[in-house]
Amino acid sequence: MVEHQGLQLLAVGSRFTIRFKKLNAYLRPANILTLQQLQIGQQEPIDGLGGVHLVAGYVLADDGLSIERCALVLLHHDEVVWVIDLDDHGQVLGLPRPGSPASPTGPSPEPRLPLIVPRTEEGRAGSDAR
Repeated sequence: MVEHQGLQLLAVGSRFTIRFKKLNAYLRPANILTLQQLQIGQQEPIDGLGGVHLVAGYVLADDGLSIERCALVLLHHDEVVWVIDLDDHGQVLGLPRPGSPASPTGPSPEPRLPLIVPRTEEGRAGSDAR
């Protein structure tokens, strides 16, 4: 964990930084618009913290108390680029295909083409997940 101007981040080497946030139903965090949040949202380096900025977050259920969904999200200019759903124990439910534009190991992401891994009724990623 690193702290940068009051923001707690998990740095994964120099490749990723992950912040932990509550997400809305559209998998976007609610942020007060600051220069730091603009830099993160535009995937710009932040004073020594390079790499891709990700959000690990949760979506509350309608009751406002229980968690409906946990996910790891890549955002670019407030657009969801890709989502990796996590189960209650932090296990990955599905991944974007390696080498696809929406893959963390592929080419630079296209922010207008979100990849959302679908969930089946059992809460697992469906077999048609890309």
